[in-house]
Amino acid sequence: MKSSSLFTATAILPLMGLLTLSACQGVIFPEEEYTGFPEHQLTVITRSTESLSLPVQVFAFDTEGQLLDSQLASSSDASVSLSLPPGKCKIVATSGTIFGKSPSLQDVVSMPDENYTGDPIILGLADVTMGEKPQTLNVLLAHQVAQLNLTLTDVPQDVTDVQVSVSTPYSQISLQGECQNAKTAEIPCVQSGSEWTTGTVYVLPTAQQQAAFSIRLTFDDREESYSYTYPAALIANTPYIMYGTYAGRVTLNGSFILQDWEKVVENHFQFGPGVSDQMEDQPQNDEKIIVDEIPMPESVWSGHVVVSVTETPSGADLLLLSLQEWEGMTSAFNEDSPNLAQHLVAQYDEKGMKGWHIPTREEAQWMMQSLTDRLDALNALMDGQNGMPMHAIDEKMATVRYLCEDATYSFALLSGSKISKAGAKLDTYHLRLVKKVSVAVQ
Repeated sequence: MKSSSLFTATAILPLMGLLTLSACQGVIFPEEEYTGFPEHQLTVITRSTESLSLPVQVFAFDTEGQLLDSQLASSSDASVSLSLPPGKCKIVATSGTIFGKSPSLQDVVSMPDENYTGDPIILGLADVTMGEKPQTLNVLLAHQVAQLNLTLTDVPQDVTDVQVSVSTPYSQISLQGECQNAKTAEIPCVQSGSEWTTGTVYVLPTAQQQAAFSIRLTFDDREESYSYTYPAALIANTPYIMYGTYAGRVTLNGSFILQDWEKVVENHFQFGPGVSDQMEDQPQNDEKIIVDEIPMPESVWSGHVVVSVTETPSGADLLLLSLQEWEGMTSAFNEDSPNLAQHLVAQYDEKGMKGWHIPTREEAQWMMQSLTDRLDALNALMDGQNGMPMHAIDEKMATVRYLCEDATYSFALLSGSKISKAGAKLDTYHLRLVKKVSVAVQ
């Protein structure tokens, strides 16, 4: 590599700040005057809220995937310099030295034979075009694995071994963040008194849109195996915390914490003799709930916000609006996270009520016509139930667009706005769920 034809890139690595799922995203910096750094310099800042395994490796690759330069950051305030040619290149930062010292962009790291690990895989990627002016690049380090922790309680004393199988996480990940070679993860449990636990382990995302769990109990004279099919893929940057109780058969309760790791969503299912491995049946929208009186529109009923009431011969159909709202959402057309909205739908439980859905186009049209001028009153009801307000515009005065129609369209609560097809690249959508409930007077 001839130094005469190279520019210099500097990476400054404060290991703190925002943890965000990062997609490989092209960045071309504007040509503008800048006097704070020497000429031909790229400042790369990596961010993560996690305690990272040091050193942090920073790689630069050309468009053919060959290594241009690499450096190590051995402390949280270290500064490293990369020598880069003009033109396009890819910057990759990894926590720990899992990819070796001189990898190519196509190199992969493989899980152990059991297809799980005790350490998370964390990396960040970004594309950059080197020009003749100083530039600054943020590389967001993110978990590329899902976290699992399962504990079984009240296990019979004559059980000698417990194994948990998960089907089928990927077993390899490349420096580009691409996963491949799915296979079953075999995770042993450790006994502590009457409890058996996997502890905290990590697996790559699952290849299928459903994840099958199998628990094998070994007795002195036999084995018992029970299964459960979780109706969504295990995704990166998501902890799945499960608690199970054995009482003649095993009942397993799961808590699934999504990307912000703040909101815990409960999931309940059973497995054991004669129990289906599918999710417990939830009440359907056409099931009647007996009430003393029909709720009014724009009211609170059983802790839920009612926005619409349609009378029926035997009572009324209520349309409930979720107390929870999600920001930073992607549509069903997004290449990296097409199932994010559906994943949240599958998990959402509001005060014991499940079966929520993304608004249809018809429901979105009704919300635009009926709620646009009633946001203050609606948000007062939300606030009374510790719910989150709905918005027409955000803090930056940008229009807030909500997903609808299975996350393929979006709408806004602004006069004159229209329902339009959702974009594939945007990650700024909001999501609010609805639920239909049929009630009848006793």
